[in-house]
Amino acid sequence: MQIQPEIAFHNCEKVDWAEDQILDHIERLEEIYDRLITCRVRVDQTNDNTNHTIPPVVRIEISVPGHKDIVVAHEPDHLQRKFQAPDLKNAINEAFRIAEDRLTRYKDQLTDRTAPATHEAANELLGQVEKSHRVRISASCSPRQEACSTSTATAC
Repeated sequence: MQIQPEIAFHNCEKVDWAEDQILDHIERLEEIYDRLITCRVRVDQTNDNTNHTIPPVVRIEISVPGHKDIVVAHEPDHLQRKFQAPDLKNAINEAFRIAEDRLTRYKDQLTDRTAPATHEAANELLGQVEKSHRVRISASCSPRQEACSTSTATAC
């Protein structure tokens, strides 16, 4: 990692075990993709009730070269639906599980050179190349074959 990771706790106490766990997860992210620029993690207790059952929001921003940041953030209700009694440990593990999945998909996308183009402009260009190719083939037909249809002109 080019820049040291940033870990911040907002509206909640900084806990050493949580910071250690976050650093361990960041190391795993580096094992997945070793060209990370930096990783910013923010633990934020935005909502709280009297019995402290609302888990904190863990927001992760992963900077990779040549791409916009990969951001993982979820609302506390996501954890409350998934876990019976969600806590800080569940919030950290779930956020990094999602981050690892997204980073793995990003890395696979970079290494898979045979994947079809996903941008509309790239597909448009392919159509234009195909059209010009057909014109060139039909132009090479003999004058006798000029009357042939476009489907047979490509077979000239």
